[in-house]
Amino acid sequence: MKKALVLIAVLVLLLGAMGVSAQDVEITYWDTMNDQERVVFQEIVDACAADLGITVNYEYVPFDQAQATYRTAAQAGNAPDVLRTEVAWGPEFAAAGYTYDITDWVTEEERASYLDAPFNYNTWGGRVWGLPQVTDAPALLYNRALFEQAGLDPDVPPATMEELATAAAAISALGTEDAPIYGILTPAAAYFFQPFMWAFGGSLIVPNEDGTYTIGINSEGTLAGLNFVIGLLESGVMGPDYDPANQYGNNQAAFKEGRAGMLINGPWATSDILRGEAFTDRANLGVAPIPAGPEGLQGSPVGGHGYTIYAGSAYPQEALNFVRCLNGVDNQVRLAAELNLVPTLRAAYENETLAENAILQGFLAQMEVATNRPVLVAGGSIYAEFGPQYDAAILGQTEPQTALDNIAAAWELLLQNEPTPPGM
Repeated sequence: MKKALVLIAVLVLLLGAMGVSAQDVEITYWDTMNDQERVVFQEIVDACAADLGITVNYEYVPFDQAQATYRTAAQAGNAPDVLRTEVAWGPEFAAAGYTYDITDWVTEEERASYLDAPFNYNTWGGRVWGLPQVTDAPALLYNRALFEQAGLDPDVPPATMEELATAAAAISALGTEDAPIYGILTPAAAYFFQPFMWAFGGSLIVPNEDGTYTIGINSEGTLAGLNFVIGLLESGVMGPDYDPANQYGNNQAAFKEGRAGMLINGPWATSDILRGEAFTDRANLGVAPIPAGPEGLQGSPVGGHGYTIYAGSAYPQEALNFVRCLNGVDNQVRLAAELNLVPTLRAAYENETLAENAILQGFLAQMEVATNRPVLVAGGSIYAEFGPQYDAAILGQTEPQTALDNIAAAWELLLQNEPTPPGM
């Protein structure tokens, strides 16, 4: 708090020296949070505006429309000063010249105050284009009561893929033909398959030092991960049967009702899960890192949101100070405590309230072994082919290697249009 007050005082002095009163500063902020989240966040925005002595126009843009709407506004020269930016949008906006390069304003100390994975999404071409607000990565969610019934120790969740398969078999043995219990739920989409890919040594798109890229989606490791998932399905310990259009909802329902022992999902799903009959006792929900593969490798796709500043903003420094206020430790702790959103600041996890929150601490443990998706302009487009090909492989419509080769071919075309970052 003291640092924030000092920052505000310095800002006021600088504005005065330039003949600008803080009261003259008016910035627009576009938010994409859902209805429940905005009830809390509106209070944070209002408090920051009051502390900084500026006017903030707080506007809501639906998440599924925000990328295109911002693109259009930036092209017309009237984008908001600050945007809540999904991690996949950052490189595109930076490459197009829509966002402000804040590299020279971000110290090494400030950079180190954030978790590495979410901060990486705010860099492109060796420059810094934003600051991370919240982060997430799917983890292993598990029903502690079912673990106990299956003779498993709920305080020692699976640490390897071999242990995961063993635990899934033990849990599924609790069910009957008329009332099956799934040891682990089928990964609902390509996104949730990625932890298995990384565990077995596969990869997505890896940048090389010379500016080229290596595609690893059709590597032996990725194939081994895909075959592992298919093997669990064929053995009967994973379920229900794959339904691409409804799998996510089917998984949520089965887990909430106590019909499954394990689920790969992110922090965004926990509020819904905790409303389920199997989790009326919050302590029944276990959260742990997704297990490692045969060589000790593990990972999970990092997602989240950050704040970017419009390149055409009349008040870029004031906008950055507004972002820093929104991102204060106290505010990140509040978002975590009240909304189950995962903080990006390391200091937030030292807060006593969050330190006692087993669910959030479980996701923090996952973040320590999570994996960035490709930080590319085309990063948001990789699932256009990945998703359907994963579905086809899981459904048995396409041979796994063929499906992975199809994805790689599509990505080769994507990378042909990938712009070279400035300075490379």
